[in-house]
Amino acid sequence: MKKSLVTLLIMALAVTTAALMSGCGSDTTSSDNTTPDTSPTTQESKPSEPSSQQTTVSDTVSAPESSDVTESSNESSDTTVTDLRSQIVATAEALVGIDYVSGMASPEQGFDNSGLIYYVLRENGFINCPRNTAAQKEMGTSIGLDEIREGDLLFFADKDSETGEAIEFGGIYIGNGKLIYSPYPGEKVKFADINSTYWQNSFSIAISIA
Repeated sequence: MKKSLVTLLIMALAVTTAALMSGCGSDTTSSDNTTPDTSPTTQESKPSEPSSQQTTVSDTVSAPESSDVTESSNESSDTTVTDLRSQIVATAEALVGIDYVSGMASPEQGFDNSGLIYYVLRENGFINCPRNTAAQKEMGTSIGLDEIREGDLLFFADKDSETGEAIEFGGIYIGNGKLIYSPYPGEKVKFADINSTYWQNSFSIAISIA
């Protein structure tokens, strides 16, 4: 009796085990045999880069011709220099007749030679104009007599009539062979004709102011 019961239990256990094994095999097969989804997925479209041939706003704007800009600039510069020269001449002409006074540089007190040049140039924007003749000779570009223009400075060398010492003096060229200068004590600011023999022989250097 006991033997039969044990046999039945063994058989029941075997059937149960077989059933369980069958179920596990089915799940495993189903999982292993699952075919992955290989259908293509839709990718997000990437914004296209701007074409190198696209026209930009700056491409459509025409820049002024460089030659036009240069010509305009040169014309403006020439006009300014011409106006400056005319102003220098006008300032100097207004001082003719004022007494020579040593060490002075104003219409109210008078002018010595370098003081006249100092005053006229400073009145027309040359605020760094030196006060003495030697320094004034170095303040611009040296040019020849055949290159001088209105407003340029002319310097001359001579000897003091009393002491015989070498002296230098200058004046402001106003055009047409004329110079305005303040000569020496007892004289007044006046005109001179630089085409005369004395002035031609005494000429030292010409300085262009612009």
